[in-house]
This record gives sequence, structure tokens and C-alpha cells, in this order.
Amino acid sequence: MTELIRKEKERSPAGPKSLVGGVTLFVGLLAVFMLRPGLEDRINTQGVIKELASTSTGRALIADAFFDVSHAGMSHIMYNLILDADIKDTALIVALAQRERQESSPAIRQRLIDLISDASTNTALSYSDEINDFLTRAAMDPAPEINQAAKVRHAWYTARFSEAPESVLADYLLDSSAEVRGEVYEILQSPRFKHDNGLDPELVLALQSLLEADYLRVSPAEQASIQLLLKTSTDSKL
Repeated sequence: MTELIRKEKERSPAGPKSLVGGVTLFVGLLAVFMLRPGLEDRINTQGVIKELASTSTGRALIADAFFDVSHAGMSHIMYNLILDADIKDTALIVALAQRERQESSPAIRQRLIDLISDASTNTALSYSDEINDFLTRAAMDPAPEINQAAKVRHAWYTARFSEAPESVLADYLLDSSAEVRGEVYEILQSPRFKHDNGLDPELVLALQSLLEADYLRVSPAEQASIQLLLKTSTDSKL
């Protein structure tokens, strides 16, 4: 622990619980990260964040900082600390997704999408309705850069962690964004969707519909990807 954090713990014997309800005291702890950028202090600060993330009280405190608008840059600092501490934990992401329902902004939504993307590299991450609901909401954001990022992340998240991702993927196959559709093609080529029975009928129907969807302006290269997926699915049944 850094000296600042050690002194703060001594002054607040109740621990992190005594800090919940306001970010002001926590700002002092995060000042270590900002004002003393040495490797040791950086590692110690990351250790504090990991310790906080392991309890519901600590996660509430992290959420307070992540959604704080009263201190300039606080949300961005906490976002970077979570990434630097390499916290890939369902419980923390769920706590942030739940808080987002009441307090949000375009920047917050984008950061949360990025955190979900980073956490999703952890194969031990578990499926969560709260995370799924957040990505569904973000996929309808009026800002194109946010809704597109959310759609891509939602497609990958459901493909990796949901037991029944077919409906979500079928919807995104018919999305107006060629980039979103391209991500789904890549997903459907992954080992999870290669089995003896071929692709799910709902996905096959969506792919076939794409070949006739003139309004989506599907490129020749994209049509080739679709045809290959359909052929691979048919061949796997033989």
C-alpha cells in the first residue's frame, strides 16, 4: 500500500464501507495514481482497485468514481485503472451496468462497452442478463459510433457466453451496417457454430434473406462470404 492509502485506512477503520456515499475521499486515494506515477505506486493503486472490486461495497465505490461528474476526469481515471488492474470480473461489470440505468452519458456508455470487450477475453466470464440488457440498450443509442460498437460487442458477447445466441445473431445479420454483419460472419465461422447439423435454421434463413436484401446493398465480397457459410452449413449435414 502507498503511504497515502495506509494512512487513510488507519484513519478510517471501517475500511471501504466508510467511503461509500461519496467519491471525495476516494479522489485522494486516486491522486496517488495521478501525482505519483512511479511503477511501485501504480502497482499498489491497482492492488487497491482489485481489492475493492472483490466486495459489493468496494464495487459500489468504484461505480461512484466511474459515474462521477463532479470531479473533472474522474470517470476516465477509474476507467483506465480498471483496465490497468486487468479486472475481468462479471460482478464488477454487472454493478456498472446496473448503475448505468440511472446515470449515463455517451462517454460512459462507450467506456462500459470497452470494459465489456476487455472482460470478454476472460473465458471464465459468465453470462449476465444485466450485461445483455445494457448492450441491447446501447445498440439503440442515437450516436452511430456507440450503437455500432454495442452491436458488435453484443454479438460477440452472446456468441461466447449465451446458451442461445441465434436470435441475436440473426437480427444483426440483417443490420444496416456492413461492419456489424461482417463481425457476425466471423462469429459463424468459429468452432462453436461448426457441427454436424449445420447452422441453426434461424441463421440460415437470415443468411438467405441477405442475398435478396437489395436495400442493404450487400457487396459481391459479402455475398461470397454468405454463400460460403450456407455451403459449409449444407455440407456439414452430408
